[in-house]
Amino acid sequence: MKKIITKLKDSIYNPNYYMGLLTKSGGYSYKYYFSFIALLSVLLTIILIIVSFIFILSSRINKISEKIIEYYPDELVITIKDGKATSNVEEPYFLKAPKELFTKEQERILENILVINTNEANFSIEEFNEYKTISLLKNDILIYYSKNSDSGNFSIQQLSRFSDITISNESISSFLEKARPFVKIFPIILSPFIVIFIFITLLLKMVYMFAGALPILLIAKIKGIKIKYWKAYHIGLHAMTLPILVNFVVFFLLGNSLLIFAIITLLMVAVNFKPQENK
Repeated sequence: MKKIITKLKDSIYNPNYYMGLLTKSGGYSYKYYFSFIALLSVLLTIILIIVSFIFILSSRINKISEKIIEYYPDELVITIKDGKATSNVEEPYFLKAPKELFTKEQERILENILVINTNEANFSIEEFNEYKTISLLKNDILIYYSKNSDSGNFSIQQLSRFSDITISNESISSFLEKARPFVKIFPIILSPFIVIFIFITLLLKMVYMFAGALPILLIAKIKGIKIKYWKAYHIGLHAMTLPILVNFVVFFLLGNSLLIFAIITLLMVAVNFKPQENK
């Protein structure tokens, strides 16, 4: 760990280190870059989990859970047993949709999130459209609005495919309470995929150096340093250290800026290359 940290610092600024790179093999630079992005991928994942998931996501899920419990009527109990649905309310029962759920355009054609009419088994498109609902619960089927459906603007699910269940405000509250701990460990389960994603993203930055090596050759020539293309490429892998670190800060403020990345990379080469006397 100490070695990679030292190399990281030297790759940001240490002219003697950069001059020493001229005699190092390409494998040395590749090993450094892979170690650097692996370490950074792990650190960024930990930060993302702590900040984005545990604090932000957990807070939002708590608010959503509260809204669901608040929205679901206390008196409504829906029971699905042996593929048949029943309720304890007078039907048809209309469960109005929150206004924030729809856009202004959708509000014109949709008013309800659910309509319950289990007393009738028959279903017609006209009935579904007349109710202006996202979903309609009948005696043995559930019809719901779906743009991607082969049947048009709705899909149909047979209730026989569902397990026996009773849905009430109490059961929803109980389910959300049981699900809460899993929300907290979900980011941990997801963390290996985040590490891999960040690592691959940083790995792809090596492609930049195929073009970036050319201005590095020019800087080396101005400084009186004789190097070939692949040596310039390898030096560029070290010079990308600071721009990669800066890029993650800038990304959250300005988005991904290739121009800033390129400028800082070339600046790192310029300040770390010692001018040599022409012989």
